[in-house]
Amino acid sequence: MCAAAAVACSLPAHAQTTATYENGTLRISFTEHTREADTNRRIDLSGKLRMLSQRVVADACFVQSGIATEDSLPMLTATISEVSAITHALEFGDTGLGIFGAEERRMTLAAIGQFNEVWAPMQINALSIAQGDSSHDDVRRLNAQSAELLQVAHQLVSTVAAQYFNPAETRLADALLIDIAERQQYLAQDIAKNACLANAGIGTDGPIDALWSARMAFNSSIGALSLGMPSLGIQPPPTSKIDGSLAAVRAAWLDMQQPIDAQLSGDALTQGQLEAVFYGANDMTRQMGSVISLYAEASRFGS
Repeated sequence: MCAAAAVACSLPAHAQTTATYENGTLRISFTEHTREADTNRRIDLSGKLRMLSQRVVADACFVQSGIATEDSLPMLTATISEVSAITHALEFGDTGLGIFGAEERRMTLAAIGQFNEVWAPMQINALSIAQGDSSHDDVRRLNAQSAELLQVAHQLVSTVAAQYFNPAETRLADALLIDIAERQQYLAQDIAKNACLANAGIGTDGPIDALWSARMAFNSSIGALSLGMPSLGIQPPPTSKIDGSLAAVRAAWLDMQQPIDAQLSGDALTQGQLEAVFYGANDMTRQMGSVISLYAEASRFGS
């Protein structure tokens, strides 16, 4: 049934389209109220910017340090492109990313503008690192800028959630779980970032303190998601699929903890250990993405 217009069949349930033929080509246009059908997607993408604000520094540090460059360099380039693509979609819409209209809410536009203002010089710096025209000082500066970028990313997702959250689509308790899961993604990249910075001697003592804090936060939150913490409104996994996905994250975390704990004990990491951190952080980020999708699905279907 979807063969003639597959793109229309991929739209959210409440989207309405108009199909016309122009010079033998099928054109699909979207009605105004389609903007309300991309609610969860806007929240998801704005939340993802928190993770990307840390991954761009982690990727840059691994590239500058010559760690897993066959993967870290393409990852850095992809991260830079993804940040720009998401902010553009949130502001102007992008059907390919599931955003079906330009943003009109002034508060949200202001939050996007703040993010772009901080990101603009960071993007230039990150691109120079990707092109090999950089030094440790450039990575140090990128890391310093990332603190503000994470702060405005938090503000952006809070603003988008306040403007777009629909209790008919996602229960409030589930939204809390999804937010915690998204935070796990950026904590995974924060751990990798600070492990690389500390090993390269970039940022003096700061990265070790930040590494310890991120490790503790990730460990605490993954335990709460896996077992539940009713006192904080965190329930145990509602489905066996979520439970299994969280188990995969815990397994990846156990592997990554070994070099992290060695570093926190004062050891310098070998190239192999740093590669394990790079791949481990990205594995956990990917696994947590699956957890987020499963939480959203469970919420929609009342599991």
